[in-house]
Amino acid sequence: GFDEVCIDGPGPDLTVWEVGPAVEPYAVSVGQDGSSTPVGTDDGSVGTFDLAGSGASHFTSVTITALGDASGNTTGADIDAVECLYAATHLVTGGGQITSGRRVRWSFGGNAGQTTGGAVGQLQIVDHANRVSCHFDVIEDLAFSGGEAESPDASADTASFDAVGACTDGTDPASVHVVIHDGSESGRTADTVEVSGRFTFSGVLSGGNFQVHES
Repeated sequence: GFDEVCIDGPGPDLTVWEVGPAVEPYAVSVGQDGSSTPVGTDDGSVGTFDLAGSGASHFTSVTITALGDASGNTTGADIDAVECLYAATHLVTGGGQITSGRRVRWSFGGNAGQTTGGAVGQLQIVDHANRVSCHFDVIEDLAFSGGEAESPDASADTASFDAVGACTDGTDPASVHVVIHDGSESGRTADTVEVSGRFTFSGVLSGGNFQVHES
């Protein structure tokens, strides 16, 4: 495993080097807290893998499984090194929804982490009433504050950041300021989110969970 939490950033998030006299294919999965998510396969040599579209926003471990060759033989890939490209010292991950009556009014999810190269991450917000979805893939001015968070343990329980992206209604660029508070592990009825800018709303999560992490 990694000492840091690896986060989904722009482009590839993981590099695997396979060496040896034969080029041997392998499959890669990433995980955290006992979970495992496939992120792709490679024919051998140097493989790069992107978390985008996998369903995983961050990971602390990598599992590599050798695949059979064209004849069905499995001799084992010779893995020389594995590199996490976006190791975050602090990050917030998760998502959820806010309802109005019995209907979902807002849903959202993503991650934002502080790496040695600056803030990275992505955020998706859906305005269900107006049928507009925005994807934000530039994270700026990320800061952590507040009291201690539990499960996982962290010295701060609140994350704030600016995000820039584009929306399905043609708004490009679109920007928002986001404040997320990790109230408890359950998330529902405890975690809060405040959004201003392209969208303006705030409230307690009626479903979902946010987690603030610290490496």
